Amino acid sequence: MEYPHEQAIDPDRHIEQAKKDNPGIAEQEKAEKKFSEEQLFRLEKIKEHIVGSLSIDREDFEYTPFKEKSGIGKAYQLFGESLWPLLDELNEVLAA
Repeated sequence: MEYPHEQAIDPDRHIEQAKKDNPGIAEQEKAEKKFSEEQLFRLEKIKEHIVGSLSIDREDFEYTPFKEKSGIGKAYQLFGESLWPLLDELNEVLAA
């Protein structure tokens, strides 16, 4: 569902950029774990947050840009229980 105030995104660009910038994503895809376009878009936002803040945790989803996209609830809906280990892995890989 798109809201009028949201800019149109180019999902292909986001997917390719997310794969390029996040080695863990490419590794998981090779291991047969595929991410949807929406998941990859959120992973890119998570990566941007980690790069700027050196980490991400559950509380960060209460703030921009995550809050505007339904926060932790939507992230959990998209990733399920794998969200927590995924955040840990991204924190480790991207903050290194």
